[in-house]
Amino acid sequence: VWSLHKSHLPAAWILLPAAALGLGSVRFVLRHPERWRLNLLILIGTGYALQLAFAFTEGRGMDALSSQYLGGGHGRLARAATEQRSPLRLVTSYGQLLDTGELVSFPHATRPPGAVLFLVGMERLSRVWGEGEEGDSPPALERLSSLAAWTLPLLTYLTVIPLFGICRRLYGTSAAAWVAPSLYLFIPNVTLMTLHLDQCLFPLLAWTCVYTAVRGLDTGHPGWAVGAGVLLYLSLFVSFGLIALAPILLLLGLLWKRAGREQQRLLKATGLYSLLLGAGWLATYVTFHALFGYDAVAQFRFGMAAHQAFKVLDWTLSATLYFAGLDALEFALWCGPAVSVLTVAEMRRVLWTARRGLSALGGGTSDAESLAAGRHHSVVLTFAIVIGLLALFGKTAAETGRLWIFLVPLVLMAAAGALMRLRRGGDQWHRHLLLICALQFVTVLVIKRHQDFF
Repeated sequence: VWSLHKSHLPAAWILLPAAALGLGSVRFVLRHPERWRLNLLILIGTGYALQLAFAFTEGRGMDALSSQYLGGGHGRLARAATEQRSPLRLVTSYGQLLDTGELVSFPHATRPPGAVLFLVGMERLSRVWGEGEEGDSPPALERLSSLAAWTLPLLTYLTVIPLFGICRRLYGTSAAAWVAPSLYLFIPNVTLMTLHLDQCLFPLLAWTCVYTAVRGLDTGHPGWAVGAGVLLYLSLFVSFGLIALAPILLLLGLLWKRAGREQQRLLKATGLYSLLLGAGWLATYVTFHALFGYDAVAQFRFGMAAHQAFKVLDWTLSATLYFAGLDALEFALWCGPAVSVLTVAEMRRVLWTARRGLSALGGGTSDAESLAAGRHHSVVLTFAIVIGLLALFGKTAAETGRLWIFLVPLVLMAAAGALMRLRRGGDQWHRHLLLICALQFVTVLVIKRHQDFF
């Protein structure tokens, strides 16, 4: 019987079927775009299989994943989660735990309590997983790492659900709505940065928040905008880096309405949307402060100060420009050259169009096509502005391949626009998408063999 814990199979025996599965799944989805429930299940299952397949090529079975929580940056957070006796105390006394050294400054000082709290919840859940294995590590950590190895790769690809929800509002039920969700399966940092919360949890939270906001912009129902504000707060409760969601939500609120050419009501609608968004955030802030004594603003300021202290960089103009270019290049390479080239080409085209005025961003042959084109441009403009702000003012030196993973859906929606214009009639662009997926798969393989991430 073949054991998942040991394998002497050549890597090709694992990766060739994985590649066939990935490309076959994309081909099926493109041929049956209307079967969205089945397609989502196929993409999630295929992504899960691809992530495990690349881990199995190490010849260690599931140990290639579970060992990530037994040392390094993964291990510090996981070990802290196993040492917490009271999840409530973690929220109510987070600052005190840092001051007393019960939680060490690195990595906890730069993170809100939500990240550790998520792992605490997983550790509690892992108690039904088993009693752990004999070895040097504590049984609780063994249980947590084993559960994480099986479940977090699945959590990673749940992001395709809100991503498809947004794409469907751009392209309807056509095959075009499946381009970005399909490409998500072949992104190197999504596939290889296994078990990092930046990879599996943060994008899901971020894009559930964005989908909720877009749903509110489309329907005009105030509950969706308030809900987006609540999700924005919860996103910041698990990662300060998701502060970039704030400009994303505000820019989409402005540009999405412009795409619909609702010029007369634009200011009023955008103002109401922003007010409801802020109300949802503020209501959650007050609730957490009243119930748990947790001050999100104070903790954010403390975390940012700690982040700068760890980086120890003098942010002169030359250093800012240098690291802005380096960070953007690193992120582009971790997204894959094929996708990144398409994204840059689309950003250039949309920015050039925007110079003629935002009113020129539609440009379809029918009202529906014009609306879709305008909304697509609003997404690309949002990405261009946010990535520029992060690169110049985010004060991050490297690691953007991991820190900016939550921006990957924006990258893919921009790339989808460029890919769609490659068509010369019929479904020829389907073949182009399959070619891009194949190139991305090769990129993942090359990075897997030569990366120095871990």
